[in-house]
Amino acid sequence: MKIWKAILVACLFLSGCTDSETKQEDKLIKDYEFYIGKVMSNHSKNVAVARSIEETYKHHVLLLKDLSKIKDSFSAFTGKDRLHKTIEIYHDSLSYFVIRQVQIIELGMPIWLNDINMLAKLKDETFYQQHQELLSGLLSMIDEFEDLMMTHHETIRLKIVSSGLSQQERQKHWTFFERVSSKNLKAMSVTLKPIKIRAEGQVGVAQFLYENKNDYKIDPEEGLVFSSKALTIKYNMRVNSMMRRLDSEKMYGGTSR
Repeated sequence: MKIWKAILVACLFLSGCTDSETKQEDKLIKDYEFYIGKVMSNHSKNVAVARSIEETYKHHVLLLKDLSKIKDSFSAFTGKDRLHKTIEIYHDSLSYFVIRQVQIIELGMPIWLNDINMLAKLKDETFYQQHQELLSGLLSMIDEFEDLMMTHHETIRLKIVSSGLSQQERQKHWTFFERVSSKNLKAMSVTLKPIKIRAEGQVGVAQFLYENKNDYKIDPEEGLVFSSKALTIKYNMRVNSMMRRLDSEKMYGGTSR
C-alpha cells in the first residue's frame, strides 16, 4: 500500500512542477524505474523464502498486478514520449518473464499422491496418456526456459536499440533491465528445481501404477492397496525417492503432499 501512496504523491508533485518539461520527464522516468526495481526486488526476496509452490504462485500473480499498477500510474502522463517508450520496454519485457513463469508454476502445482480419485483414474489408458503428456510438456518447458529467456533478452535488446532514445538512455535502460531480470531469473531457478523434481517423480509413479493397474485398488478406508507387499514396497520407494530429493535440497514440498 505504501508504494502506491508514494507514486500518487510523486505524480501530484510533478503535475504542479515548474521545472522544464525535460527535467519533469527525467524525474518521471527515474521514479518509474525506482518503483519497477522495488517491486522486482521485493518479489525476488519473497520467492526466495516461499515455503510452497502455491505461495510462490501468489507472489507471481501479485507481481503482475503491481507491474500493471505502476504502468497505469505513469502512463497517465501525456506528451511524455521518452517516458512512454521506457514504460513499453520495461512493462512488456518483464511481464513476459513473469507470465511464462506463471504458466510453468500453474502446471507444476498439483501433486496428487494422496488424491484417491487421481490414483483410480490412472488405470484408464486415455487418462494416463494425457497425464504423462502434460507432465512431459511441463518438463520440456522447464528445460527450454533458460534458452527462451536468452532469446527474449536479445529481443528486448533490439527493441531498446530501435527505440529512438539517445545512446545514453539506451545503455541505461539495458543495464537496468539486465539487473532486474537477472534477479528475477535467479529466484525463478530456485522455483524450477522442486517443480522439475516433483514432475519427474510423478511421471515415474504414474507409470508404475499404470503398469500394475490390475494389482492395486482404492479402498475407501485404507486408500491405495496393492495385491502384494513387494509392490507396496516398490511404490513407496518411488514416492520416498522423490521426497528425499526435495528434502535434501531443503525445498518446499519435501515433507508434505
